[in-house]
Amino acid sequence: MLYKEEISNYLTYAEYDKIIEIYKKIGREKLANVLGIIAFDDEDISAYFFMLYMVKYDEKNREFWMSKAATIINTAFCWIEGAASIDFFLRKQLLKEEYSVDNLLVLTNFNGMPDFLLSDEECIKIAKEVLKLDPNNERAKEILEEFNIE
Repeated sequence: MLYKEEISNYLTYAEYDKIIEIYKKIGREKLANVLGIIAFDDEDISAYFFMLYMVKYDEKNREFWMSKAATIINTAFCWIEGAASIDFFLRKQLLKEEYSVDNLLVLTNFNGMPDFLLSDEECIKIAKEVLKLDPNNERAKEILEEFNIE
């Protein structure tokens, strides 16, 4: 993949300024894809930490990088103790940044996880909040049905 080796080497030596130069050429989507490949294929956690760096560096795309970092930590590095908790924290932070139906619904995915990150009561509360914002939201209705709530 274009730039993968280059970016991987820059991550190894924490040469973030050189990755930023590449970012300016290829944009956020392509850089995020390359970082994801590095995280999955090479099991290189520095890709995750670079995404966290981008949350601060690239203020106008803060939510984008926060979401990507959350996804990477709980997928590519799900085997690391606490990965789900970090993902949950980032998702709650993302909700503070951008209060939306989508961000609310992502939180409901943490209900029923082995780490007990989101209680049934909190999940129900979120589903009800989603229905206030979007009365026809099917996923929120399904969640309430799962808990036998009308």
